[in-house]
Parts: sequence; C-alpha cells; structure tokens
Amino acid sequence: MDRLDSDLDVLIRGGCVATMDARRRALRADVLVSNGRIVAVTPRGVADATRPAIGAPSHARVSEAEGAIVVPGFVHTHVHLC
Repeated sequence: MDRLDSDLDVLIRGGCVATMDARRRALRADVLVSNGRIVAVTPRGVADATRPAIGAPSHARVSEAEGAIVVPGFVHTHVHLC
C-alpha cells in the first residue's frame, strides 16, 4: 500500500482485526480511517441501532481484507532486507 494522504478516507473490510484491548480479542471487523485517524471499528454481524454497520463516504478507498490480519494503529518497523 502506498503512503496515504492524511485527508483520504479508507474503509478496510472483513479482516481479522487484532484489537489490542484488555481482552486481547481478534475479530472479523471493518475499520474506517478518516483524515489519518481510526474513527470506527465495527465487528461483522453485530450491526444494530446502537452500533450501525460502517458506511464509507462515496469518495473513500475501500480495501477488502478478507484473509488478512489488520492491526489498527500499529506501525511495523522491523524489516529484513536480506
């Protein structure tokens, strides 16, 4: 993925999200990033009146993450070049 501009909205759909919360949950969810910040994480299949499904703005880039692990807010700095 290329470097993202801070004003770009991105919806990451259906990945296995590692929440890094106190319960160390990993769940299938959608993640919405707006203006360079995570604004919503909604587990798949739990949308209701209090937690609606995430809808992306019409101009948003949508990334299908089925089969991928998504770690919101994590910056990976360990790289092997050889």
